[in-house]
Amino acid sequence: MQNNIVLIFVFCLCVVQSQNWKLMWSDEFDGTAVDLKKWQFEQNCNVQNNELQCYTARTQNARVANGKLSIIALVEDYGNKKFTSARLNTAKTASWLYGRFEMSAKLPRGKHLWPAFWMLPTDYKFGAWAASGEIDIMEYRGQETNITQGTLHFGGKAPNNARQGSGSVNMGTDLSAAYHTYAVEWERDEIRWYFDKRMYYKTTLNRSFWSGKGTNPYTANRQPFDQRFHFVINLAVGGNFFNAPQYGTFTTKDAESWPDNSFDIDYIRAYQWINGSSPATSASKAVVTSVSKAVTSAKSASETFTEAPTEEVVNLENNSQHGNSTKILGMTKPVVSAVFATIGVAVIVLVVVSVGLLIWYRRRASRPQTDLAVPGAL
Repeated sequence: MQNNIVLIFVFCLCVVQSQNWKLMWSDEFDGTAVDLKKWQFEQNCNVQNNELQCYTARTQNARVANGKLSIIALVEDYGNKKFTSARLNTAKTASWLYGRFEMSAKLPRGKHLWPAFWMLPTDYKFGAWAASGEIDIMEYRGQETNITQGTLHFGGKAPNNARQGSGSVNMGTDLSAAYHTYAVEWERDEIRWYFDKRMYYKTTLNRSFWSGKGTNPYTANRQPFDQRFHFVINLAVGGNFFNAPQYGTFTTKDAESWPDNSFDIDYIRAYQWINGSSPATSASKAVVTSVSKAVTSAKSASETFTEAPTEEVVNLENNSQHGNSTKILGMTKPVVSAVFATIGVAVIVLVVVSVGLLIWYRRRASRPQTDLAVPGAL
């Protein structure tokens, strides 16, 4: 009977969870070419971050086949570079404010390969990078096949920008050997990063994101992460992401021995919470504990991701402007959501226990009754 109760409880939870997110947009890559109604190619050789590739729209660098998109880095003379690859975005076709955004992908393996799945602001309301923000859902270095990370960029126009994220997180498996899911759940007051449905990092958004340098572009908490963002996917070669001494030098000869130069994506999906915003999970714990940091970048101005060779650690976790959060019955929206979520779980538990007791009572009542001996009776 106890096993039946457990199964009923698990089933009820699964039903509730399955109804939380509604799929709003996806690309399953089931066709024979990149869907240009969803994606735009970026074609240029003047890339940022001292990267070594030209981005093209050629099928040699980005092709759809067998239910997947493959972005391929090649060693070849092209333009003023020695490498080619591809970068795509949804800036003109799809963007979102809040939701769950995920990708299933198998990552490349090889020195100085840099695949990324990220989001940029569509409107740049607060100015050039990184004042209007950036959300890095997944970044990875091809020579560290078990490590990935998630990051936010903000603070002001470079070089007055800052960043905060998980840092390098060891996922305990070779990310180039199989497909894994990388996701963020972004809500009004919090953003969380997931690897295969396990949360590994989170941070609050209900605070000021000004770096403390230059002119403050923000007038309220949550800015710039209260605006719509769009997808970017790309595979870079080299660049400032590999500035640390442990990554060493890199040449075309190194690239010629890449074990796997293909960034393979099974799907990319965007969900929205069915009631307009996702539930607060501020009390939940990350699978991998990480110290929250904001890092000031010292690179030249750019509207794309820029990694700095040197970093100054700045703690912004408690840099909140109090009194800015919406309250209901004296409680902030996340607390209210958490209360209702708790009530919902309690109702499910009550129903499950009641059903279990009813099953137990009926089984007991159906058993044959036998006369019991009474002490002292003859």
